[in-house]
Amino acid sequence: MMSTLDTLLPVHVQRSAHEIVVAAPAPVVWEAMRRLTPGELSLTRTLMAIRGLPERLLGGDGRGRAGDADAPLVDQFLASGFAVLAEEAPYALAVGAVATPWRLRHGETYTPVDAQDFASVARPGSVRMAMAFDLAETGAGTRLRTETRVQPTDAAAAAAFGRYWRVIRLGSALIRMDMLRAIRRRAERTGAAVAAAA
Repeated sequence: MMSTLDTLLPVHVQRSAHEIVVAAPAPVVWEAMRRLTPGELSLTRTLMAIRGLPERLLGGDGRGRAGDADAPLVDQFLASGFAVLAEEAPYALAVGAVATPWRLRHGETYTPVDAQDFASVARPGSVRMAMAFDLAETGAGTRLRTETRVQPTDAAAAAAFGRYWRVIRLGSALIRMDMLRAIRRRAERTGAAVAAAA
């Protein structure tokens, strides 16, 4: 399955990809993905609370990106500094930012104007981060895939992110799978309701 990130961030030092098959058509899965909220992600909320503990101890809110439990997760990503780099409903969505996620309060996040800006940004000591959702219709419904790629802008950022990645890699994978399962639950519930009403 092709990734939207193949053109947006072809060169990267870290990559994480996960997929799931959903028994629903692509438009229903797409809508479920766009409407997914943190309130549907019990494992993710727990992991984000653990991640936010040091910040809370220093007087911050420690919410990380868990944010509002009822607001769509994609919208919260966009509000936190990510930008839409590509969107082709109902088959592809990619968001990206340039940041320093290993810093306790994330440091300064640069929100790219568009995909071309994202590709050209070279802020010292930062990483380009992009996450995509790709959907492909199959005989069993829709294959939903999420992929995250990271590319440092320099050697210092590569070293810092490498240390950070070793700590959060497993948690990051668990969050991606939690998201995919929650999207599947929402989409299949919607699909079943539509079929029952027909």
